[in-house]
Amino acid sequence: MHSTTSPVYSTPYMSVQITILALFDRISTYHTLAPWLTGYYRAGWRTLFPESDGVSAPPRITYTDDPRWCLRTDKNEHLIIVRRFLKPPVVDLDLMERLRGRYRRIFFLNGNAGGGIHRPEILPYIDRFYNKAIFSDRSTYRRALYGAELFSQYYHDEFDIDDDPEILTPAIDATGIEKIHTHWNIGVGDFPRKRTPQRIGVALSRMPFGGPRLAVPVYHRKLVVEPSPISPPSPEDALFDVNARLGNPGYPTIAFHRQHLGQVLREASERNGWRVARDRVDPRRYRIEMERSLITFSPFGWGELCFRDFEAIRAGSLLIKPDMSHLETWPDVFVPGETYVPVRWDGADLEETVARYLEDRDERERIARNAHARLASELASLPRRSAGILRDLLHDPT
Repeated sequence: MHSTTSPVYSTPYMSVQITILALFDRISTYHTLAPWLTGYYRAGWRTLFPESDGVSAPPRITYTDDPRWCLRTDKNEHLIIVRRFLKPPVVDLDLMERLRGRYRRIFFLNGNAGGGIHRPEILPYIDRFYNKAIFSDRSTYRRALYGAELFSQYYHDEFDIDDDPEILTPAIDATGIEKIHTHWNIGVGDFPRKRTPQRIGVALSRMPFGGPRLAVPVYHRKLVVEPSPISPPSPEDALFDVNARLGNPGYPTIAFHRQHLGQVLREASERNGWRVARDRVDPRRYRIEMERSLITFSPFGWGELCFRDFEAIRAGSLLIKPDMSHLETWPDVFVPGETYVPVRWDGADLEETVARYLEDRDERERIARNAHARLASELASLPRRSAGILRDLLHDPT
């Protein structure tokens, strides 16, 4: 599977192209790769390098899922690896060593939903490691984390939750920490909620001819950069006070977070008579009912970031979520009291917080509108941000 985008560009990087070696799943196809596959990066490239600087076109990108092709056939000197070593979650260090010897510069886009670095053994072989979110306090990476995330460490320490087998990410040294950066999170892109279109889109991305670009025009919607206008639901039109359709992902320290906060919310709703959406429904009903929910509660999943965060903002429903102040991410729609309402990780203030914002319509709608406006504003810089990663990849500091 090898496909290309725009023509070869000229000076200052004449004849230098980029290869992307990816695991083509729904996250890669519809989120991580979205700015490059859809071509949004081109406008950003022209902003970074106007024609007066001698650059006539953005870089050309070759996509592949075959590391053997990279080692045997590829003529490019710059590589981006996307979401590899997930299934199974084991890093092929021999492959990484050979790729390191083959390419001048290598960036790795992890695609993880949390701030933890789940594959730190990759760090010696690459120039940059990109996560959807990273810890604001970089010194957090200097210690091992139980369950691979800061919040899983918290539930292990505070609630005595253990994993079997135990998962522990090792500490990272200063050299490795310097390589850690953010790219964009799942607020960029979109994929069909129905399983059949998802599977067709991913299958198309894996085809030998056309590859990932063939999947995008068919199933990638315009939400990538243009959230639709919102109208926060009124109390008279709302079907639910709180939308809290929560699954239970992952191992115990991950799953406990949702189980615990779900129970706190359940008991609070029984005391207060709140209408809470909990049952599983089809994708169409899910979207419609979120648009008619005054509040959406979105606890952490495999990581702190969840699709529900951005679905709530696009639906005009107030986002209440465990505190995100420990993270840096982009688009950043997690400004306390301005774009979302944080609650404690132990849920001690969840009941009073929900009650306050159900009562205060003006404040609820103000925050929901702010969140939507901020998401749109942040996404407007997506072309420049996605082009910037390519520019940095092609810039050899030596």
